[in-house]
Amino acid sequence: MDRFFDATILYLVFLMSTTFHEAAHAAVALWGGDRTAYLGGQVSLDPMPHIRREPMGMVLVPLILLFTTGGLMGWASAPYNVLWARHNHRKAALMSFAGPAANLLLFISAGLLMKIGISSGFFISSDVTGYTEIGSATSLGFLKILKPVFSLNLILFALNLMPLPGLDGSGVVCGFFDKNTAWKISDFISNPSLSFVSFILILYLFPTILRPLEKIASAIFSF
Repeated sequence: MDRFFDATILYLVFLMSTTFHEAAHAAVALWGGDRTAYLGGQVSLDPMPHIRREPMGMVLVPLILLFTTGGLMGWASAPYNVLWARHNHRKAALMSFAGPAANLLLFISAGLLMKIGISSGFFISSDVTGYTEIGSATSLGFLKILKPVFSLNLILFALNLMPLPGLDGSGVVCGFFDKNTAWKISDFISNPSLSFVSFILILYLFPTILRPLEKIASAIFSF
């Protein structure tokens, strides 16, 4: 029963975090002059427009993995006008950065709430670093939500900022170059065959990147 409850909480945190991520993309694109995602209803924290666009990545695959293997993988996307992005490459770069920035905000918010909870005595420090089941039912209940918000959004922030095809980081990189160079980079990374290369690199590189990031995050919030 506990495993089912924890998996349900993790899925809901994933759904909320992914929705916030995609809504941030859509909102910054609208600010920059591209109404594509807005017209699709994705400038919204309601998960339904995002689920309708990516039902496999937001519902089916993550739920199957969570309740069979305990692992989690999923994806989502926000539509945008490619011509707008080509002619407004720095605004498009901000649009790309907006998603990871949204996850960073959720990560920091969860970290601060846990830090405040420890300082006030609402949370027991050992419960934050690893459940000891000796806190109150209320504090442990809040931690079962805050801890996955903290850890999952750190993963989403770091993963999506990797400058690899198919990830937001590749779009962010384009903002550091002039328009013509950005076009060339964009044309290169849009090659579908590179997505497989990205997947392999993520499998091998990301765990190595994540471990020191988790230590830094814990040190920043003194967990």
